[in-house]
Amino acid sequence: MSLDDELKANGMLTVDELISGQPIDGFVANAGVVNLSTFVEWLDMRTKEMLTIKARMLLDKNDENDLFEWVLAHSAAFNEVRVNLKKAMKS
Repeated sequence: MSLDDELKANGMLTVDELISGQPIDGFVANAGVVNLSTFVEWLDMRTKEMLTIKARMLLDKNDENDLFEWVLAHSAAFNEVRVNLKKAMKS
């Protein structure tokens, strides 16, 4: 059985369905992101926010906190998107 079949059998959306967009996307999208420039601003803001929280947690020796892995993952994900977007924009 394929992953798509297993997901559907369990009442879930497939990965392709999730990527293609869902009605909830309108609630998740930031209202201030209206073009590429504002997307870069939003991405910089979110990356800075996550890196700041990560740094504070490390300095406070709070890396055993249950949320630390969440912050670590989000800071890495935002930064990866940010680095690759800025690289693409230079092309």
